[in-house]
Amino acid sequence: MGITRSRSPRESESERLYRRPDSSVWWCSYTTATGERKRESTGCANKKDAREFLEQRELEARDPGHAKRASATLRDALKALVDDRQLRAESATADRSIATAKFYLSKSRVLLAGLGRDALLVDLTPAVLDEYVARRRREKVKDSTIHKELTSLRAALRLAKRAGLWAGDVDALLPEVSGQSTPRERWLTERELELVLNDLIERGAHDRAARVAFVVATSAEWIATERAMRADVGDDRTVVRVRGSKRETRDRETPIARPWQHDLLAIATLFAGGVGEMLFRRWLHSNSIRELAECATRVKIERFSWNDLRRTCAQWMRRDGVSLELVSAVLGHADTRMVSRVYGRLDARELGRQIAGEGARSDGIAPRSGRLQ
Repeated sequence: MGITRSRSPRESESERLYRRPDSSVWWCSYTTATGERKRESTGCANKKDAREFLEQRELEARDPGHAKRASATLRDALKALVDDRQLRAESATADRSIATAKFYLSKSRVLLAGLGRDALLVDLTPAVLDEYVARRRREKVKDSTIHKELTSLRAALRLAKRAGLWAGDVDALLPEVSGQSTPRERWLTERELELVLNDLIERGAHDRAARVAFVVATSAEWIATERAMRADVGDDRTVVRVRGSKRETRDRETPIARPWQHDLLAIATLFAGGVGEMLFRRWLHSNSIRELAECATRVKIERFSWNDLRRTCAQWMRRDGVSLELVSAVLGHADTRMVSRVYGRLDARELGRQIAGEGARSDGIAPRSGRLQ
């Protein structure tokens, strides 16, 4: 059992705080956490400052973990979180993915930028976090994004508490910010995709066009296109391996069963310009977002993202009458919830056509033949 007091109740302040005849500063006497009596200089000529020095030493003696908690920084806590998630992603059991570890790293950088790299955990208060949220909102950041940042902070504080670096109440500290987001509904029509592919091909960006076609044909995530290999496309082009990594179900084989899938996969394999075994050339994600936005501006359509192209695959399948269960499997989801909520939601017009039993368009799609030469 550790020592829980630093001095005898009978000790007066004059016994604990005194001046030596040969010294211009105050000295103090206190009992350490191990029960030893210690005398040391406070280094303070002012008695008030010396008293604060002594009180700090006595506090550390009563609570040995106080000094560690008093010096723990936000950066310490977030680094511990990122390291923990990275190790869990790399472990044999792998209950977390590399993508999850990258998510926490990304949110940690935002938190450090907003709260200060050297911010102490003991200085985090409800008022500080309320101001952080207010500032993020002034920056036009969505509540769903702020919620993710606070979720990362919550996880970091819980780890810090277990490690003895923080002793606060997570629930009392963090403000309530809704994590609900409005699902994005952007997806491309056949005409829009045709305009995009033709624009990229005309500008000599054949490999870029190939990658866009590949994503719509297979529902591949961005990271999967970076990892795509020529061998992933079967000789008969009826199945394509998609090397996703967010979770186990994302590394999957996607059937190429619809006519438009066959057309788009043909475009992808025709124009893909990868080196060696790789299907595509390297394309920095940040550059790709910018270039796709520029392409959308040139062809005068609404901007779109890689996830919108993935959503296009799901939307076209749903219009072709493919069930939620099958679309979910194609996209690599564990169940149908995400498809029904986000990827496979039919607009009112298409919903009306299906209810009326008119079927859905299933003919192929390709850029105008004269542009493919």
